[in-house]
Amino acid sequence: KVFSIQIRWKPDMSMAGSPRTFVAELLRRGTCDYPRVIYAVDKCFYCLSSSDSLEGLAYRHETDWTQIWSSNPLLRSPNELAVGQRIRLGNLYRVQAGDTWNRISSRFGMNMSVLHALNPDLISDLVNLSSITAGSLICLMPDTSAARSHAVDAFLL
Repeated sequence: KVFSIQIRWKPDMSMAGSPRTFVAELLRRGTCDYPRVIYAVDKCFYCLSSSDSLEGLAYRHETDWTQIWSSNPLLRSPNELAVGQRIRLGNLYRVQAGDTWNRISSRFGMNMSVLHALNPDLISDLVNLSSITAGSLICLMPDTSAARSHAVDAFLL
């Protein structure tokens, strides 16, 4: 007999980035065999629930809803969101030699609490604000105001 099982799981932001994974072990009756299902949680993405709106997400991440909307060119309208839809919260930036959390915060117009919330996999680097490992990927929700947009565009992947 073939059995199927549906697993519904919505990770929270604290699980974003590698190497965090979710493992579900399913025991086959009469055996000691444990097939595993592994899910990696992508950084800078969010799955919408029925209560979500771009305005609400923007409020939680201390930005404007238009910043999130502009990171998702396939969203036709900010009012037509679907439950379970995967949206991008920001952009990925690869850390360069000499970068510090304070420089990144200043360059992209983000406060440290938002950087921390979007990059939980780098908490050990955030403890020492002056250093960050070159080559690390950071999720950013930069200030996209007209005055800063040219400088911001030059640094994003």
